[in-house]
Amino acid sequence: MYISLYVQTRQPDEARALLMEIISSTGRDVTTYTYEKNEHYWKNEGLMHIEVEFLLTPSLSKDERKCFLAKLSDKWIYLGNPVREDEVLASLTAEGCNYIKTGIEMINIIF
Repeated sequence: MYISLYVQTRQPDEARALLMEIISSTGRDVTTYTYEKNEHYWKNEGLMHIEVEFLLTPSLSKDERKCFLAKLSDKWIYLGNPVREDEVLASLTAEGCNYIKTGIEMINIIF
């Protein structure tokens, strides 16, 4: 699983804490993880951009994915060509977004 997360903070530790909260909400154990980024987003000084790749044990079923995503946002865009269910994007500014977890500006997840 891969997450690219834009967090409304200037503190790397706060961004990492939100990411860990998101990962723990899967209800799964993380066997390995690799941070790709944890840095200030160059387009907006008030955002941190954090990227991490990790392995869950066991992986999430399609129904569990839907429950997990609903905890984070009520509006998800499914990506890919053709559109697939394994890459999703949610954004605070997306049309029709009424709820997104506090602190998240945008999140991209690849299952």
